[in-house]
Amino acid sequence: MRKINNKNKRVKKSLLYIVLLSSIFYLLPSLCYGQDSGELVNKGWSALGKRDFEKVREVTDDCIQKYQEKAKEQASRLNSFPAKGEEDQYKTMNDVATCYFIKAESYMREDKKEKAVEVFQEVVQFYPYAQSFDPRGWYWSIKEKAQKSINKLITGKIEEEELEEVIISQIDLYDPGQDLPIDYEKFGEFKGVGTENYEYIIENPIELAEAVGEAIYPNTSAVKFDPHYQEIKNKLHKIDHWKVLNSRNLNVAFYKWVKTPEPTGIRQFYIGEILEKSGLIKHAIKAYYAVLVHFPKTYGWTYWNTPWYVGNAALYRIKYLLRKHPGLNLKLEGAEITVVNGFDNNIRDDIFIVNPGKLVKKTFWEKIFCKKTCNQKKRKLGKITNSFGKDVKLVQYENGDWQLLVDDKPFILKAITYDPTQVGESPDEGTMEDWTRQDVNNNGIIDAPFEAWLDKNENNQKDDDEKRIGDFQLMADMGVNAIRLYNQPFRRNKKIIGQMYEKYGIYTLMGDFLGKYTLGSGADWEKGTDYDNPTHQKNMLKSVREMVETWKDEDAILFWILGNENVYGLGCNADKKPASFFKFANKAAKLIKKLDPRQRPVAIASGDTLYLDIFAKHCPDIDIFGTNSYRGKYGFLGLFNDVKRVSGKPAIITEYGAPSYGKGYTNKEAQSLQAEYHDSCWHDLKCNSVGYGAGNVLGGMVFEWLDEWWKAYEPHYHDKKALFSGAFLDGYMYEEWLGLMSQGDGSKSPFLRQPKKSYFKYKELWNTD
Repeated sequence: MRKINNKNKRVKKSLLYIVLLSSIFYLLPSLCYGQDSGELVNKGWSALGKRDFEKVREVTDDCIQKYQEKAKEQASRLNSFPAKGEEDQYKTMNDVATCYFIKAESYMREDKKEKAVEVFQEVVQFYPYAQSFDPRGWYWSIKEKAQKSINKLITGKIEEEELEEVIISQIDLYDPGQDLPIDYEKFGEFKGVGTENYEYIIENPIELAEAVGEAIYPNTSAVKFDPHYQEIKNKLHKIDHWKVLNSRNLNVAFYKWVKTPEPTGIRQFYIGEILEKSGLIKHAIKAYYAVLVHFPKTYGWTYWNTPWYVGNAALYRIKYLLRKHPGLNLKLEGAEITVVNGFDNNIRDDIFIVNPGKLVKKTFWEKIFCKKTCNQKKRKLGKITNSFGKDVKLVQYENGDWQLLVDDKPFILKAITYDPTQVGESPDEGTMEDWTRQDVNNNGIIDAPFEAWLDKNENNQKDDDEKRIGDFQLMADMGVNAIRLYNQPFRRNKKIIGQMYEKYGIYTLMGDFLGKYTLGSGADWEKGTDYDNPTHQKNMLKSVREMVETWKDEDAILFWILGNENVYGLGCNADKKPASFFKFANKAAKLIKKLDPRQRPVAIASGDTLYLDIFAKHCPDIDIFGTNSYRGKYGFLGLFNDVKRVSGKPAIITEYGAPSYGKGYTNKEAQSLQAEYHDSCWHDLKCNSVGYGAGNVLGGMVFEWLDEWWKAYEPHYHDKKALFSGAFLDGYMYEEWLGLMSQGDGSKSPFLRQPKKSYFKYKELWNTD
């Protein structure tokens, strides 16, 4: 035993030496070089924003000199971009390339064109697969942006996006199967309905396949006899199934996805989506329902690395289609999928409680009721059992429903994010101005709120009959009753906010970022806000205190908002320490209630339902669960039931919206589909408000009023670059196209407004409620 123990000690000592040597080796670059390459990148961006060009060159040259050798070695190992999630393995290369880019930008802004082109060429030549991280959550190609800048400097023009050929086709079903509804009990047995042991056992697969029709599980063979499939089957192997999914070539997309080697539940879901786009609504419903019956526990992953529960998505698509097509005279009865432990990124402990429900014909009386609001009667509320606040109150009724009252009158939140940005401004370049103080024509009148005008004929000229109206009046005409605004990074003009309320009846939802993007915490970007750090906490509470003391006596303030998607990280560690974040957020809420004599409600602005269970546990003093959610044109897919079940609090959506652009779509088509997205989302909000559905929704906040041109690099150009995938028109987000108002060709910014169809849709919806 003695010998074994000595041997163990020697092994432990050897391991300790290895660990120490590894640590020294890891730290060696920092010990030798001083600052980490990431720190130098941050300093470079900061100096560029301040237009301190000498400092830019000093910092970037320092980074290039110290780290270039390692950067080139990393670059030599690549012949394509690193896989998603592996970008940090090439951090040095990315940092050095970014420093070259920042340096070239500094020359460009000094109008030293030849020098700028020379430095941009370094990136293009030596670092073709380098990427830089955008603080909003994605990586962008440094070479691509550098090449665009080179072309602009040489030609004097901003390079337009190349238009791809658009192929439009529809599906012609070979075997549609039986008409809806299909009685699955004839072909198999449902077991464990409403439990975690749910399953459907097929007893007669041949007859079930005949009933459901082509491409609906378990019918995987009918497509082989489809003459359209026979025509193109030998070409399908050359086609990327994810790329064709978001195209308008629906015929090819359908056959490709029938044979795609993805999990069967995911394949069945996207077959349903393609059928739906092709107008084959009954067959799409069959596909979605097949997911509920056979694959309700299927999951995928979003761009943001959060779980996507396919069964619930299919369930709410069926509900949406049945509402949109009342002529089908069908309802989905009893369907519910609950994912226990489903509010984090760990799918291993998820438990699925499944009831696939049943598609049945509506009765005569149900056909009558479906014409009423939300396809249901408003239920009785009972007496108020819970109430807090003074002029602005939250009340809860006997039946558990929640409502917002202002001056004792019902108030449903019809809000919008209002942060108009002049074309050419960019926070990345340090040129962003505060709209509450901006007066570019120096006439003593604040521009956007009071001098914006409608370009009725969209000729990008101010005609004689196009009078200055101002955004405040345009929003009031639309039915807006509040805007969302943050107290950072600008000190807002109190007079303007007061005028917006007094003259136009528009309240302000005042927010503090609570350390998101490091705002208010005093943290540096590289490390980010740490919610366990006492200094960061002290700084953030100081920021919250300043907000409340500045605005607490203003009638214009409706309630307070804390954070903005902090749970996704980005400049903070709430994604890694959600409990610490929510505990601190609750501390901030308690401070607000101590300081605010009017006892206005406090909301959080979270990210979808990520860590909802942790919020519920640690935030008793936050009154409203608010969250940014972009789940698609089908609404919010059970989000409000989740909030009710887990937290018992009222809910608001603090951001929702969609771009009015998609590749392969005309401007008219894209605007119509944006309007459809907003219409469906508002319907879902309305139908979960007091007396309906979950009964806990207080309203929502549209994102956003005006297109912002700075979000995809070139602030003088309305960029059509897809930034990340999502539930939008062509499957991608175009952040520069989210507004309900366009800025036209940008030449008359910040004054010109071209209203999109979504503006008129809200004008209809919000003035008739």
